[in-house]
Amino acid sequence: MTTLDHMVAVLRAAAPADADEDTLTEIAVETFPHCSAEQIASAVSKVVARPAPSFPNAPRGYATAAEVHNAEVGKIVRSIVAPIAMSGGTTTQMMVLTESVLVGVALACIRLGGDELVLDQVFAGAKARLAEIRLKDLQVEGRA
Repeated sequence: MTTLDHMVAVLRAAAPADADEDTLTEIAVETFPHCSAEQIASAVSKVVARPAPSFPNAPRGYATAAEVHNAEVGKIVRSIVAPIAMSGGTTTQMMVLTESVLVGVALACIRLGGDELVLDQVFAGAKARLAEIRLKDLQVEGRA
């Protein structure tokens, strides 16, 4: 049996911070097909009602989690990629290290039983962001 607190935690972890009620409901229905409409509505309402995250110790000038994350991600990526590249390592070695980091973070953050749900959402988000970044400046030729 899935508890309301568990549903709320999974939705908060799986959904984008700016997800609206309809998006949260879609994610909840997919994630918890065995739950009633009332249970899903209750979990979604708790997630929608969450206060905006505050970051009292955030570096000056950053108001949101996304701003802090975007500012820090370059340092994190360089710390993973640079040592391997400087030692003549391969892209495969970089990806294996990235996998190890992901597993470590997952073990620290995701409760037992939530791995598949959360990782599916993480990778769906990563794929979407990667496509957006890579295709943003793509010039389409021809006519439809």
